Amino acid sequence: MPTASKSANANARRRTARRRSRRGTLTVEFALTSSVLFLFFMASIDFARVNLIRHTINNAAFEAARAGIIPGATASTCQTRAQAILAAGMVVGATIDVTPNTIEESTEVISVTVTAPLAPNQWVVSWFFPADATIVRTSTIVRETY
Repeated sequence: MPTASKSANANARRRTARRRSRRGTLTVEFALTSSVLFLFFMASIDFARVNLIRHTINNAAFEAARAGIIPGATASTCQTRAQAILAAGMVVGATIDVTPNTIEESTEVISVTVTAPLAPNQWVVSWFFPADATIVRTSTIVRETY
């Protein structure tokens, strides 16, 4: 019987020695994998916000041009409509250009260009897009007269 108890003690000592040699392994593995996971998480936030800004600017340009084809509309009507959509999407610093500047009854084509800088519209500091990046969208609509 003494040999059985000696082998049990030896096994217990080996397990204890293995546990001691693996101390800190979990911490190191967490440090390595959490940084990659954090990178993917921040990238998804960054790309989602850029996509939201892009769609908001595109929608603002389209809706502003659409407001401009209504008889009696002015360039300021187009700009007001675009500003309302940009404000709803929390896009700041955008410029709105309406062509032509004066919309008359004989105007056939109305074009609205919305330009917005990317940096002030980001929720987090972007690691994936240049600091001077801008998003430009133009919408042109042919006016139908009867």
